[in-house]
Amino acid sequence: MVQVTSAPARRLDWQHTWPGRNLQDYTATVPGGFARVYLTDRGQGDGAWHWTASRGALIGNGFVDAAEEAARIAEEALLGPLP
Repeated sequence: MVQVTSAPARRLDWQHTWPGRNLQDYTATVPGGFARVYLTDRGQGDGAWHWTASRGALIGNGFVDAAEEAARIAEEALLGPLP
């Protein structure tokens, strides 16, 4: 599984949400907002990645198959698309 923190093209500085715990759960913050991605099984054992972005209120969230895709979508929701 590719860790979000290892991606060279990330726009945000992703950190473990719960340092010291062996979870695939990452958070990035900006002034007034945050993004988070984490591995979940959605109760179906399918290993999907959940993403969320918020600036005081939820901007968006969803499920995708890969960590990098989840991080990219969360970053675009929080920061806007790349120019």
